[in-house]
Amino acid sequence: MESPEKAVEILDSVKSNFAKLLKKNQEIITIPTKNGPKDYVRYEGWVTIATVMGIMPRITELNSTSDGYMAKAEAVVIKTGQVVGSAYGICSRKENTWAMRPDFSLAAMAQTRAAARALKMILGGVITHIGYESTPAEILEEEADPGQQEPRPETSLVPASEKQLKCIFALTKKLGMSEEDLKGLLKLEFKKESTKDLSISEASSLIDRLQKTA
Repeated sequence: MESPEKAVEILDSVKSNFAKLLKKNQEIITIPTKNGPKDYVRYEGWVTIATVMGIMPRITELNSTSDGYMAKAEAVVIKTGQVVGSAYGICSRKENTWAMRPDFSLAAMAQTRAAARALKMILGGVITHIGYESTPAEILEEEADPGQQEPRPETSLVPASEKQLKCIFALTKKLGMSEEDLKGLLKLEFKKESTKDLSISEASSLIDRLQKTA
């Protein structure tokens, strides 16, 4: 960087443009906490920012555990392949949200959490500078600690994204499912009346199930 002044100029530009991009793509969610509502960026938003900055996540390991899955991910510079961050992610049946989910759903979430953590190592400061919490929404549940004074909100409070809802609609159409068929599935599996009532993790589980059927 040529000078501190130039660095500040670039950071201000990043803050303005990235904030607009995240809001446009509906990749920001507001979650109620003990100290008031806080804004978190969805995993898709982290990937968007990372791609713009020339970084991408990649999964390098996926292993089953006694009650779920553990994955390892790296944050890689796209042009050079240089690894600039790495992290693990776990999804366990000990979590209430995932206790009854199929294996492939737990495996997918473990990978998402690992990738989100790897990106957080590199982009956490950027996300904070933009004005949002430095923890990706999808790993709030993984980081929850019953013993801490102020527990993190669970991902069961995180509503499904517009991208997830569109994907569900496309899959049900491809499978020839009627609206009543979908409602029956929602009631049976999630005790929900509409896809709009699904949490981000529930929507992910439903997508995995529909894709497997398709």
